[in-house]
Amino acid sequence: MNYHFAQAIRTGKQPFLDVYRGVAMSIVGIQAYRSAVDDSNTVEIPDFRKKSVRKRYRNDHWSPDPAQRKKGDPWPSILGDVKPTQQGIKYARKIWKQHGFTE
Repeated sequence: MNYHFAQAIRTGKQPFLDVYRGVAMSIVGIQAYRSAVDDSNTVEIPDFRKKSVRKRYRNDHWSPDPAQRKKGDPWPSILGDVKPTQQGIKYARKIWKQHGFTE
């Protein structure tokens, strides 16, 4: 990525992976989750290259992040508000520690 970014600066040519292509690659997963929590209903895959589409999504702050959750936002699991068991937390901490995470 750094190489292609530097090449774009040096040559003035757009890199293959621009912001719109990156968003297009990411939005598929976001919209798939949105579909899953909505009983697998069809959802639009927006093309943010179009200004009218960007405008429609301007105030869309939909997020499964529990730290930012507001009324109407999805839970991090399609099963709803799932609380991990103490045994699950203990196991996760053990695995994290094995990988060098200490918090």
